[in-house]
Amino acid sequence: MADNIIIPVPVIAFPKPTKISWIVGSLMAPRYTIEGRITRKEFSNRQRFLVKGDFPASSESIYGNVTLYVDDVEIVTISISKLSKNM
Repeated sequence: MADNIIIPVPVIAFPKPTKISWIVGSLMAPRYTIEGRITRKEFSNRQRFLVKGDFPASSESIYGNVTLYVDDVEIVTISISKLSKNM
């Protein structure tokens, strides 16, 4: 089993975003924030960036909804499912 789940999200912004955060957990459960990393995409113009979330796969709380916020604006919500060992 992998140690981390890495989620890359392309973002177009000007100026470069300064605050990246991922909110993890369902609305009915305790939620926590993971700070994200942002880098300029290689071989692209100065307005394109790649935001990466790096989540511990060993944590049961990571499974479910994960929402990316860039400069306090909600960008995308994704769902992470745990695969069965039989697959």
